[in-house]
Order: sequence, then C-alpha cells, then structure tokens
Amino acid sequence: MAAARKAAPRRSHAEFVPAPRAHRPRRAARALARGHARTGDRAAIAAYLGNGVSFDRALVEFSESYAELNLRDYRALKDAAADGRIAVETDPAVLGL
Repeated sequence: MAAARKAAPRRSHAEFVPAPRAHRPRRAARALARGHARTGDRAAIAAYLGNGVSFDRALVEFSESYAELNLRDYRALKDAAADGRIAVETDPAVLGL
C-alpha cells in the first residue's frame, strides 16, 4: 500500500506580494536583457536593432499601451470589488501599513 501523500506546504500571502513598484521596471529590463542575451549572439542582436530609435520608440509605444491595459484591468477589478462581484481581503501587515 502506498504511503499517504503529504499536501504541499501552504504559501503565505506575503510570498505573492510583488516587489516595490520603483524597482519593477529596472528588474524587468534586466531580466529581459539577460534572457535575450543568453538566447542569441549579442553582437547579432545589437546589429539587428541598429543605432536608430525605431526599436526604442516601438518599445515605448508597447510599454505605454500595456500600462494603459493594466490600468483598465485594475479599474475593472476595483469596480468588481466595490460592487461585491468578487471578494477582496486586505492584510495591513502585507501592505506594510
């Protein structure tokens, strides 16, 4: 007879709390750069991107669009919580209050 399988340890809510906002863009950029640098030849990637501003502008445009989408999603979440369509719990300790 097989031994009973133990349940995975329950993770605390604090483990799911994202990093402070001020550090997110820097951490995301670093992770993106490292990931791309390791998946190909850095010189080839640099040559592909070139010295112009096209990629920079495209990245800014994408980032702004994505930020707007996140803001709309957050507002929808807030409205759903305010209307009682979803349950929301807050923990001052997790929020640093």
